Amino acid sequence: MIFWVGSGSKKRKRRRLFSWISKYRIDSLKDDSAISSITQLKINHKQIDKIPAYIDCAEKIEILDFSYNQLTDLPDEIANLKHLRELHLGFNKLKRIPKVVYKITTLEVLTLEANEIQIIDNEIANLTNLKVLNLMANQISMLPDSIGKLKNLNRLILSINQLSSLPSSFTELKNLKTLELWMNKFDELPEIVKNLPSIKNFHSILDPDQLNKTLIWAVIGDNIHLADKLIARGADVNYKDRSIENAIFTTPLFEAKSINMITLLLTMGADPFVEREIIKRVKTKNGEVVKMTGKFESFMSMKHPKEIEKYKQAYLKTLKMIEKK
Repeated sequence: MIFWVGSGSKKRKRRRLFSWISKYRIDSLKDDSAISSITQLKINHKQIDKIPAYIDCAEKIEILDFSYNQLTDLPDEIANLKHLRELHLGFNKLKRIPKVVYKITTLEVLTLEANEIQIIDNEIANLTNLKVLNLMANQISMLPDSIGKLKNLNRLILSINQLSSLPSSFTELKNLKTLELWMNKFDELPEIVKNLPSIKNFHSILDPDQLNKTLIWAVIGDNIHLADKLIARGADVNYKDRSIENAIFTTPLFEAKSINMITLLLTMGADPFVEREIIKRVKTKNGEVVKMTGKFESFMSMKHPKEIEKYKQAYLKTLKMIEKK
């Protein structure tokens, strides 16, 4: 009888989770029975501000990606996901790393870029399996000594923060191969970095290409504060990123989704008439194939939501008035 009640409770939780996920059109989930077997869940750009507690009924989940949302915290039940290896929470509204994250000792990848995090707690030392930690574009001014306990860490991204020093325990990161520190407050290269035995890729100086790509990420996440900061440091508002999968290229303006972001980019000199060829994605037996159409689009010719269309028309009228003068 006890087993039956427990089983029924699990089924109800799976149904509720399936119903919640279904709102976001996850094609890989055909019915609630699939919840118990899924290993990856990716829900981005959906304005999610809360993850339901019954997320823990997805018992085999290994990768959770809730980047580009509005999360300010996580449910404690996430710690029940015993197979979770990757947790992606970039471009949310987190003011600190949720305490529950420090309990997920199976984590190997943790990404928290472009949040509002100021403090890294000593409990970060619990994540001894961590290999990748991305804290780029937060408001971190100090790292705890306990960060040296992350013996398996091989990639650490701390760019665009408020760091002016590194803890002495940094020398204990024996497996660290990649370290990014650009756009912090160091007066000079931290001596401690020179003593890292495995370091191969160290970036402390602004790389224009990386700066420009970061601007596009900021625009995609509609992070106006970060975009403004990057432009002030020299990011190119007309940069053509050709690394986007299955695309000719993209620019910050092509990725802008809000009037505030569009205004910022145009004010800073973004060209709304840059054209790119329109590609068509065709599904075949061998997967998706990209075909060229011979047609071109610019930000001004693309279709946008009504409020942006009105803004675009007003912008064009302003240009005409300027030309007449």
